[in-house]
Amino acid sequence: MPVFFAVEDIQFSQGETMGYLIEMGIDPGVMIHGLKTPPNDIYVLVENELLESRMATEVIE
Repeated sequence: MPVFFAVEDIQFSQGETMGYLIEMGIDPGVMIHGLKTPPNDIYVLVENELLESRMATEVIE
């Protein structure tokens, strides 16, 4: 596959994901963690990141 088409598909998918996050009321900035995390690692959002991104509305202990 030519690089141009691969980049085009990646950009389209990221746009779709960002739109969906916005539609759900979640800050699309959460994508930064996923995009910067190496493929063999996992990034776990901490409580304040969950609340600030609006992925969670409250923390129950």
